[in-house]
Amino acid sequence: NIKMTDETSTDEVRNLEGFVNSFPSFGIAAEGRDYVILGKHGDWPVKPISLTIQEKNETRAVAKEDHDFMSRGWKLEDGTFNGLVKLENNEEEQVRINIITVH
Repeated sequence: NIKMTDETSTDEVRNLEGFVNSFPSFGIAAEGRDYVILGKHGDWPVKPISLTIQEKNETRAVAKEDHDFMSRGWKLEDGTFNGLVKLENNEEEQVRINIITVH
């Protein structure tokens, strides 16, 4: 009995990791301090330029940092969210974002 459902559907969707930065901050930051890692530069044949988290109905820019593409300035909580990454060629790629709190 071969279980096809989960494996095939997750293969189509790129999984990203997001982190809630739980360190206390002083003063009120307008920008959130949480971030999503889109992965190594080589993982993306076409450069990602923005990330939308559908449940939040918000979009943030994606920056090419030293090793990874990152999207910062979020206010997130633990859980799994659906996202859309916009690419430099105007295409969009569906992603799933798993968010955890780092202490």
